[in-house]
Amino acid sequence: MKGAIRLCLIILLAAGCSQGVNPVSFSDGIGHGASVDFSEYEIENIGSFISTLSAVIIDHVDINDQGTVVGSGADPQGEDYYSFIWTVDEGFQAIDNPATGKKFQAFTINDNGVIGGSLRGTSNEPHPAIRTPDGNYIELDVKAKYGAVRDINNSGVVTGDTDNSAFVWAESYKEIIYFDAKTANSINESGFIVGQDRDSFGYIRSPEGAFTALSSLRNSTLNDINNFNDAAGIQTDEKSGATAGFFRSAAGSIIDIGTFGDGTESWAAAINDYGQIAGYGDKNQGETIAPFIWTEETGIVELPVLSKDGFYALAINNSGTIAGSAINNDDNSHACIWTLPQGPHTPDEYVTAVLDLVDDLVTGGILGTKQAKPLITKLDSALKKLESNNIQGAVGSLNAAVNQVESMVYSGKLTEEQAAPLLEMLAGTISSLGG
Repeated sequence: MKGAIRLCLIILLAAGCSQGVNPVSFSDGIGHGASVDFSEYEIENIGSFISTLSAVIIDHVDINDQGTVVGSGADPQGEDYYSFIWTVDEGFQAIDNPATGKKFQAFTINDNGVIGGSLRGTSNEPHPAIRTPDGNYIELDVKAKYGAVRDINNSGVVTGDTDNSAFVWAESYKEIIYFDAKTANSINESGFIVGQDRDSFGYIRSPEGAFTALSSLRNSTLNDINNFNDAAGIQTDEKSGATAGFFRSAAGSIIDIGTFGDGTESWAAAINDYGQIAGYGDKNQGETIAPFIWTEETGIVELPVLSKDGFYALAINNSGTIAGSAINNDDNSHACIWTLPQGPHTPDEYVTAVLDLVDDLVTGGILGTKQAKPLITKLDSALKKLESNNIQGAVGSLNAAVNQVESMVYSGKLTEEQAAPLLEMLAGTISSLGG
């Protein structure tokens, strides 16, 4: 759920880059039971360092499932580094550096508030490090000449790379564990890691250490992996140098995500658990960098921008909130987020939304209280089973609720039109639970 801008793109943009209604059904393409229109995304500038510094290029941004955004940037010469954290309540705030005088670069954040990145000393060499929620820093490899923490899962397992070697680390480990790959960009909750191997192929590494290389995609890398082992990556053409984003399913199929109609390149930066990819691509034959969201159903859908600056979508969480940055021609940049109108996002929220719809039917006089009670009982049962993590039981209760609604249609208590939103949301929720 995170990403970083490549330096060459920063240079491209600084040199002169500037910027449909595509509905997707969660029940078909993502796993929920409601319709979402990506054209409803709204963009917000969430802050920058410009008030205190003349120019900082924000090139790393991540967002967790709580909606907390972190990131970092440097001055155009790459001599000074700055990190930030943003929340809805607190806004944009600089992250304090450790008392040792080293400077922290924030790259990623997990749902527990642990931030990963690099610590730079007086020699300006970055060492992989994490920052705990209480503000303490842990430097993982002080001997590394170059390194960074790229991702952290919610169990606290960390992955990244130093000196052209990938690693995995956790507080319970006796030491940092290196493995034979160039980079390690992302780790999911099961411990699968993705990155680029030493032969310049994207790879997936299992928790046991087994490698699956994308042997058909030379000069490729996998940037992010979700909890269903779907991944997002890029491949660079050896002859043209053009970069193409792609989706790699857990089953192993590869889908080229394409480009904007008048563009030549795309970058798939991050993927969430619903198969949505956030990224960016060129438009107008490379004159503009524009952000997008992609699904297999919709293809590339351009996200809104605030100006002619280049906008990069770099991270996406499971609520569909996207985080990124924009850079103008003066080398100033700001962090931004793209959000959809608020609505349910998790199975229990969708069941609650169905209950609200049933309540509306009762309030509107379409259903009597006694008529609605059997359906409400089944939905309440599904909620309780979800709370206790009884997924199979919850699916059973939701299927019973579907039968109840269909029975109401058959008996004339509801019309097909009145029942349709109930059935759609129930079917999508069941699908998201694997039922």
